[in-house]
Amino acid sequence: EGTVGSDAFKQAVDRELMFFEEELRIYLVRIAAADKATLHEPALVARAITRLVFAIGATAMDLPPERDEELIRQLTEMVRMIIAGSRTVARVAARES
Repeated sequence: EGTVGSDAFKQAVDRELMFFEEELRIYLVRIAAADKATLHEPALVARAITRLVFAIGATAMDLPPERDEELIRQLTEMVRMIIAGSRTVARVAARES
């Protein structure tokens, strides 16, 4: 069976991720507003980014340091793609309503 850690540990990790997601959501909404843009489902965008960064970070721990630069480049591009996609969906939804 693929279980890792105690229930208490998993709950603590989930609480921390939720905290980061909420902080990131607030930040993303502020940045979008400053750009006169909107995000489709900003909470889901924040969740996607947070979970992606967490997963990439876990992967990075097992990689040699010389891979860090490429991993950072890829992660940055992935985050940009998530945000651009959310902005595009919001624009399309606004035009359709």
